[in-house]
Amino acid sequence: MSAPYTKMFQNVQSDFHDGCEAINKLIGVPHCEKLLSQMCQELLKKLHESTCLVDAVAVYQKFERMGLDMPKSTVTAAASSLHYLFQSADNASLTTEELTNSMRLSMLYTDPVIKLLGTIWESYSSSTHDKTSKSGPTALIGQLIDFHWKLGVAVTSNSCKNLNTPYISVAMTTAEASGQLKQTSFEMSIAEFKNFSTQLEEMAAVMKTM
Repeated sequence: MSAPYTKMFQNVQSDFHDGCEAINKLIGVPHCEKLLSQMCQELLKKLHESTCLVDAVAVYQKFERMGLDMPKSTVTAAASSLHYLFQSADNASLTTEELTNSMRLSMLYTDPVIKLLGTIWESYSSSTHDKTSKSGPTALIGQLIDFHWKLGVAVTSNSCKNLNTPYISVAMTTAEASGQLKQTSFEMSIAEFKNFSTQLEEMAAVMKTM
C-alpha cells in the first residue's frame, strides 16, 4: 500500500474516532443509511470550501424524528470525520479501490460503511472526472497568484555575461492544479524582456477584440 493513503489516519483528532464509531452504529439502524448518504452528498458538494459543514442541527432533528437518541455532538463528530475522509481522499486523488482499502486497513469502519462510502465516492469521482474532461486542459492549469519584477545590473549570470549589463529579474508565485503554491524566479536580458513585452502587448490587443 503506497504512502499517500496509508497515512490518512495518522495524527487524527480524538473526535475522528468518535465520528467513525457513530457512523458504524448508524449504518445498522433502519432508514439511517439514507440520512448518511444525504450527509455525504452535502459534504462532497462543499468539499472545496474553506469551511465544510453540514447543518448538524438539521441532521440531528431528522434523527430525532426517527426516534434516535443521539447527542448533537455525535452528529457533528460524524460529519467531521466524513469530511476529513473525503478531503484526504480528494487531496491524494484516490480511486475507490484505494479509498476502501485504506478504510479497511485502518480497522475503523465496518464492512457496510466501507461499501456505502465506497459507492458514494465512486459516484463523486466519476462526476468530477466528467466535469474535468469537459472543461478541457484548462482545468489542469495552475493560476498566477503573484508577480514581481525588478531591474538589476549583472555582475555574472548565465544570460548576461558582461559586467554592468542590465537585466530583468522576475519572481512568480503560482498555484498548481493541486492547490500547492510554487515559487519560480528567472532572469531575462533586455532583449529577452523586450520580446516578452511585445508578446504581452499582442495578447492585450487580442483581448480587446473579445
